Amino acid sequence: MAGDRTEQATQQRREKARKEGDLLHSRELCSAAGTLAGVMLLGLAGPRLLSGWARSLEAFLSFGAVAAWEPQRVDVTTRALMSLAMTVLAPLGMVSAGVAAAGFSRRVEFGSILRCLA
Repeated sequence: MAGDRTEQATQQRREKARKEGDLLHSRELCSAAGTLAGVMLLGLAGPRLLSGWARSLEAFLSFGAVAAWEPQRVDVTTRALMSLAMTVLAPLGMVSAGVAAAGFSRRVEFGSILRCLA
């Protein structure tokens, strides 16, 4: 076959390839490392997040009472609702940002970015 190599690459050839950014890398290894990190994060932070969300749900449901929406308490109620919303949405935003960053990193060749910056 024309593409088969019978001899090892010389040191000069390896250095030239390294300077051009032609390096061997495994996308599966990066994906596996990212998945492992996500699973470990969920294992460590999952119970805390779940209990926080349960407390937030309980607090959200408590705002269904008519007394929470009386004219003199509306300001306090809306501030509490915004605070609770951030308690729930902040972790989801961080996870979404991580997923977006992982998706972006798979589409962009970092070697080409580094060559452009050099």
